[in-house]
Amino acid sequence: RQHYDRPTPSELVQAGDHGVTLEYLRGMSGHGYRVGRLGALVEMRDHGVTPDYIEELARYGVRDIPPREIVELRDHGVTPDYVGQLRRLGYPGLGTRAMIELRDHGVTADYVETLARNGIRDIPPSELTRMRDHGVMPEFVAALRTSGYGRFGTDDIVRLRDHGVDGPYVAALGSLGYTGLSADEIVRLRDHGVDPEFIRRVTDRERFTPEELVRLRTGG
Repeated sequence: RQHYDRPTPSELVQAGDHGVTLEYLRGMSGHGYRVGRLGALVEMRDHGVTPDYIEELARYGVRDIPPREIVELRDHGVTPDYVGQLRRLGYPGLGTRAMIELRDHGVTADYVETLARNGIRDIPPSELTRMRDHGVMPEFVAALRTSGYGRFGTDDIVRLRDHGVDGPYVAALGSLGYTGLSADEIVRLRDHGVDPEFIRRVTDRERFTPEELVRLRTGG
């Protein structure tokens, strides 16, 4: 009655072995998933796609997506709770691929929320993924902000992290009075080995610009 291909006895046995019951068939159909082949329905069941899962996703606006995509969501650990948290944090209506990318790259709701508390909010999902891939943790963003560098955008933050600039380094720069530096200046200091201890030694009696510090360090 639900227009599935006529199953063979072995297919019916397989369906029963894999938990594809009449109740499951009706439940999936009730959410619009009449996939036409019993084998396809078995695959969805094997991957943990249940009527409850579909119903919970629909509550957060994820509905009417192809069976293959909903299996992918389940396989990659995209739970209804995760979708709801992203929606609450300002990311409603994300596509299947975007949600999978975020989940696969370790972008958790806590990560997004903590970044937002430190001034990094409403950025594209691809930027969240890029920051996470480059090791930009919320603690580093918080250190930038408390050390006087809260104006940096995501490109600058990623570049700083790529060059080994961490929270203690920017905190030390801030404590030594170097709070108005550009990202280029901080990267140049870090790349040339201008560490906080060196700055303390050479600025004991005189303050130097970032460029002068670099020249002093490279000049031995």
